[in-house]
Amino acid sequence: PAHHGTINFHHLIVCTMTIPKQKNPQPPPCRLRVGTSGYSYPEWIDAGFYPPGTPAREMLTQYCRHFSITELNYTWYQMPKAATLERMVPKVPVDFGFAVKLTRTMTHEIDPHGWRGQATQFREGIAPLIQNRRLSAVLIQLPPSFHRQRAHRLYLSQLLDKLAGLPLAVEFRHRSWATDKVFTGLENRGVEPDIEVDRRPEDHIADRDPQLDRGLAELKATLE
Repeated sequence: PAHHGTINFHHLIVCTMTIPKQKNPQPPPCRLRVGTSGYSYPEWIDAGFYPPGTPAREMLTQYCRHFSITELNYTWYQMPKAATLERMVPKVPVDFGFAVKLTRTMTHEIDPHGWRGQATQFREGIAPLIQNRRLSAVLIQLPPSFHRQRAHRLYLSQLLDKLAGLPLAVEFRHRSWATDKVFTGLENRGVEPDIEVDRRPEDHIADRDPQLDRGLAELKATLE
């Protein structure tokens, strides 16, 4: 969200489709959901998106009048809690969806000995969205330093196995993942891929996270 009376929406688009199995398939119907990354922004009141005086607890209800999906970013910083998401469900229409970002301890600050338990905890936290059919996607956003190498491929494969059954989307931030083999593998798992690269691979060297590197090194040792 921008300041000074304007709004710069960070759009989130989720497309779901069923491809018919036939020799000459027609373009399948595609349902688009458009929403923003987050919805609780006080500056949106000043911009005129929310009515004057809208309290934070009512922003989601107001937001639903304009969009059919939102991305929950806070779950990247902390584990989702079932009680919190349970309170959100009654505030949205039956066809509203949530895209939930996977917690950073499974993407950026990987604990080689604890990530499996964290994945289980994450599933338990988003249970209200699953049970009420409000979960559109779990976004696995990986850092630029997570490039395509054996240890990373092995970890991602095991993470996807642990989260199997959920609607998953993987956001890669290193162009080494932009290959047909990767896309085919994800498609076979029913996982949506996304490549977001703003710079050249060598430019990402400065983005390397020592904590992530240490965690992945320990993880590689435990897997081998």
